[in-house]
Amino acid sequence: MSKSKKPILIMVPGIGDDLAIYYAFAKRWNHLGYETHIISFGWVEITARLQPKMDTFMRHLSRFGDSPLILLVSALAARQQLTL
Repeated sequence: MSKSKKPILIMVPGIGDDLAIYYAFAKRWNHLGYETHIISFGWVEITARLQPKMDTFMRHLSRFGDSPLILLVSALAARQQLTL
């Protein structure tokens, strides 16, 4: 559980995303007063079932308790959606 009173920014990289971009983005948001976290969902493991991944992801989220929370899902995935 996060003990910080800062708003929390959680970034979830999409498949094929460059993690260096997420770390640079996290550093910038840290300077703006956010507690940042990068949580990998495990998209690349296509043979794994979705429910165990969701359970793990929800356990990660639950450790933040009632802290302010912002969830940012991969910008790359959103951009790919627009091109379909």
